[in-house]
Amino acid sequence: MDAQGVLIMKKNIRSIIKYLSGIIFVCCVIYLSVYFINGYKSQKDIETLAKRLKIAEALHQQQTIVSDLPVVEATIDDEVPTLELPEVEPTILPKFVELHNENPDLIGWINIEDTKVDYPVMQTKEDNEFYLRRNFEKESDRGGLPFLDNRSTIHFDTIYEESEYEIVAVFLSQIYKVDDDVFKYYKFFQANTEKEYNDFIDNVKNLSLYDTGIHAEYGDQLITLSTCEYSNENGRFAIVARKKAQKK
Repeated sequence: MDAQGVLIMKKNIRSIIKYLSGIIFVCCVIYLSVYFINGYKSQKDIETLAKRLKIAEALHQQQTIVSDLPVVEATIDDEVPTLELPEVEPTILPKFVELHNENPDLIGWINIEDTKVDYPVMQTKEDNEFYLRRNFEKESDRGGLPFLDNRSTIHFDTIYEESEYEIVAVFLSQIYKVDDDVFKYYKFFQANTEKEYNDFIDNVKNLSLYDTGIHAEYGDQLITLSTCEYSNENGRFAIVARKKAQKK
């Protein structure tokens, strides 16, 4: 190949490289545009859910104020029979009812003041990671939503045995002052009596962010996992779990 042929070949190669670079650039722009647009849409969808939750909470507070007003009784000649209905305790907080009716997989809401953390928390029984890439409407969404593990099991192996623990309670607390007269989960090491054991379990169950469906009985071996949590001064995030019986 003569010198002119070499120059033509190099020119063609440069043209091909420029053409391919242009295609790659356009594809990258399209991909990034779609990525950021979808992220923006996901964030707006979550903000809309958060606003609806706040509106529902405000409406419930107004209804509570109205229900607390004194009732003026009027007297009439004929006695009107009254029907007493049994009181039913709501299993879902009023502010969550509307959103829960739309998606029963909603089990809570996580919010940390002065941050962008303000999300619904989901849980499914069939597919533990269903919301890893889905939004509240169960549509495909790369952002996904926070979700809780439906297995509620901790695998903790020592060098002597393999063990599984079922989660009894998940809660937020803090390190209190010595003279604070409050329940301090971190002061519990070993129950000397059944009452001490049951008191500890009752307290952590009362603090639990959700009902795990697991309850410990006197004699069950417990494990407490605790880490720092920064929404409160000296805050702690803790998990109490009971050891599952070894399979024979």
